[in-house]
Amino acid sequence: MFSKKSMMFVLTLFAAPVVHASPLVVLENEKASDTSVISAKFEVNRELGRAWVEIQITDSGLIGEDSLVGLIRQSVEGLSYDQGSNQVVYTHEGRSVVCANDKDLLFQHYLKDTGECPIAISFENRTSDDGFNQTSRVVSKVVFDPQA
Repeated sequence: MFSKKSMMFVLTLFAAPVVHASPLVVLENEKASDTSVISAKFEVNRELGRAWVEIQITDSGLIGEDSLVGLIRQSVEGLSYDQGSNQVVYTHEGRSVVCANDKDLLFQHYLKDTGECPIAISFENRTSDDGFNQTSRVVSKVVFDPQA
């Protein structure tokens, strides 16, 4: 009925399932102004083994000089810093993925993303209606999408 090749293929599919964690919305917030810019990265406390997503909101304003408007530290369940391997790791349903590796350059530590846990930033126009007026606003969204 089944050839050996097709049976091996079916067994391989069931033996090594790929689990993809759902993307997690880390922040959803009204955009501060037309000139504001959002960036996000991983940050850690190496001594405590903790990791989080750090979101910076800057605004160039009218004169073009960037100024920091907000700094948000957002914890993500399952995200941690492994002190033994010096890695930012995301664990979900028993599976782990390395999000960033700790690197050294001229006596400074920095985190290098692996690409396995992208952090996406998007903007969306939303219209709301209160029964009297319609208003439009731009909403910023930061999404953590681990490949775990």
